[in-house]
Parts: sequence; structure tokens; C-alpha cells
Amino acid sequence: MLQNGVVIHQASKLGRPSPIQTPPSLEPPVSSSSPKPPLPQTKPNPKKKNVVNPPHNLPHKACHFIAGLYCNGLSTKQLQNLRASLPPSAKLVVAKNSLVEQALKGTKWETLTVCATGMNAWLFVHDDDGIPAALRPCREFQKKEGVGFNDFRGAVFEGRVYGPEEFGELETMPTEG
Repeated sequence: MLQNGVVIHQASKLGRPSPIQTPPSLEPPVSSSSPKPPLPQTKPNPKKKNVVNPPHNLPHKACHFIAGLYCNGLSTKQLQNLRASLPPSAKLVVAKNSLVEQALKGTKWETLTVCATGMNAWLFVHDDDGIPAALRPCREFQKKEGVGFNDFRGAVFEGRVYGPEEFGELETMPTEG
């Protein structure tokens, strides 16, 4: 309702003017043209669901050894330093557990999916001789950074699953060099 150039809002139930008053300068302008047409409804694009890296990007195809390393609380810089200390035959990857499970499903590495809980980095070693050489920098990193709680969750080598307590066997394994 407009009184003396001031809009007075009516209380809906009581029929009395409400104490809130809006000056005419704040009122939305009244357009003499026809109302704007509503915006078209957009339909969701079924091709754009959750865009994630496909699981086949993991370097597990020609591996000889895969291990899960608990990495909760490690900084990006720490993980970069650990990666830099690994031999060329090893690769450390941080990936979502669900993607790792998808990638390993139906392969000889599938038994490792029991370790896919929590924050993990995955160590992929591409030759048998590189296993102790890849594990050594990980142990040195744990000691240097004081992150012994960030231990291995488990590993698979030659079809056998190794628990955290069995990594000593892998670390002292003889090499053919």
C-alpha cells in the first residue's frame, strides 16, 4: 500500500499496516514492457557424472610388487621427498582407495584391496631386484621424519600377501645383482 510516497506493508493475517516501511527509492522499478520469459530449464548431462581418473592409470600392469603405505598426516613436501629418494624402478602414487580397488579387481593384485582403508600411498615396484632398494628409502624416511606410525599396511609379491610384520623378509631379500 502506498501512503504519502511511502510503501506500507500490510500484515497478512491482521489486515493492519506493519511497522516496516520501504522508501519509494528502494522499490523495484515497475517495467512497462512485458515480463521477461523464464529461464530455460537445463537438463543434467549424463556424460558428466563424477569425473575421475580411470583406474587403468595406475602403474600396476607390469609390476612385480605392490605395497600400501599409511600416509595420514604426511605433507605434500614429505611425499615428494620420499618419491625423490626411490629408485627408478619404483613409483609412489597417492590414489583414492576405491580407484585402487577398481584397478586391482580381477588381477593377481586383488588380495591387496584389504589394505585399502584410510589414507594410503601405493608403492609400485617394476623389477624383483628393486624391492629391497625401494623399501630401504621408505624405512629411512620413517626414521628421518619421525613418522614410524606411517608404516606399511601390506604388500603382494609373487601371489603372497605380506602383512606389516613380514616386511623384514622383503627388505632383506637377496638381489640378483
